[in-house]
Amino acid sequence: MNPPKLVCITWDDACTDDGWQDHSAYKPTGQLICTTVGYLLNHDRTSIEVAQTWNEGQAGARWRIPARMIIAICELKVGRKIRC
Repeated sequence: MNPPKLVCITWDDACTDDGWQDHSAYKPTGQLICTTVGYLLNHDRTSIEVAQTWNEGQAGARWRIPARMIIAICELKVGRKIRC
């Protein structure tokens, strides 16, 4: 069995800070743009799911990213230099 496609996903992550803070001390954090590379397990209108490790019959370190957070997806090819 061949491995699934290898993809690079650029996405806008949700973020938080911890602890209590006065409202007057609040500073917006801005966007947190992330890049994730993995084997494409599933992609539909609601989300994309990738695994960082794959072998026949198993996938490890799975990530599920909601579709509304995705900025770009590109397929990576072994032996080709691609910029995401």
